[in-house]
Amino acid sequence: PDTAGAGGHGGPSALRLALIYALAAVTGLLMSDLLIDRYLQAGTTRELWELAKDLTFIVLTTGLVFWLVRRAFRTISRLEQHYREMVEGASDIVYTLDLEGRFTSINPAVEKILGYTPADLLGQRLIDLAPDFADSCDTRLTGEAHRRYELALPARDGHTVHLEINSRLLFQDYRPSGLQGVARDITARKQAEAALRDSEQRFRDLFDNAPLGIYRTTPDGRILAANAALVQMLGYGSLAELSQRNLEREGFDPTYERRAFREQLARDGRIVGLEAEWLRKDHTTIYVRENARVIYGPD
Repeated sequence: PDTAGAGGHGGPSALRLALIYALAAVTGLLMSDLLIDRYLQAGTTRELWELAKDLTFIVLTTGLVFWLVRRAFRTISRLEQHYREMVEGASDIVYTLDLEGRFTSINPAVEKILGYTPADLLGQRLIDLAPDFADSCDTRLTGEAHRRYELALPARDGHTVHLEINSRLLFQDYRPSGLQGVARDITARKQAEAALRDSEQRFRDLFDNAPLGIYRTTPDGRILAANAALVQMLGYGSLAELSQRNLEREGFDPTYERRAFREQLARDGRIVGLEAEWLRKDHTTIYVRENARVIYGPD
């Protein structure tokens, strides 16, 4: 059977067959010319043979063209079927819009993602599908050949679906005729991002409002972060002011060295219930019980 497809072997074999066919036809015609010139004299018989030769050439040429065209149509049909199967089986929404933003085609994935069947949406405008989301449903065709953006749409049951859309203009006779797009459901990713932001905010609230002093430093003693309780405990007016202090050079009472603190962290990875003397901004001493652990970065 014939085979054809992107990167397949149907094209080259068809070309070889066509060339062989054409070469054989031309060779036969040339040989017939030689035979006619050699054995037939001018007259009715010679004219009939030349007419037969011309008709044979027309038939052979027509047959070759018909075969090539038929094969090309079969190849196009296979490619269209292959493309159709890919679109129909895609997990993302694949669609086309006309210049007014109406759906002219859409694959079955829309039912899984938005709850609408393709028949529900064909002929409908995207902006009519989500009137409350009109500001984000920008379906106007601009001069941009390709666009990538995110869109929030309500599903049929009312819940919001976040889509990442890649779209491009379609052209006919060098003029925009519509838009083709692929929409991927990124709702789970958006929910994960929102959960992470909420978690970070809860941690920030806990950090800022804790009654105990909390801080982060680098191994060389630079203060990276400190909450309000620690800033107030040490007698400073702001974190920016406290950050000017380096714990490697100042901060601990002379009776307790920063070096011993670092060595214990390096050895055990954490410190629990360490009682130490800290110096405030006014050089008075406070007594603290400290818990600390090492945080390792990617480097």
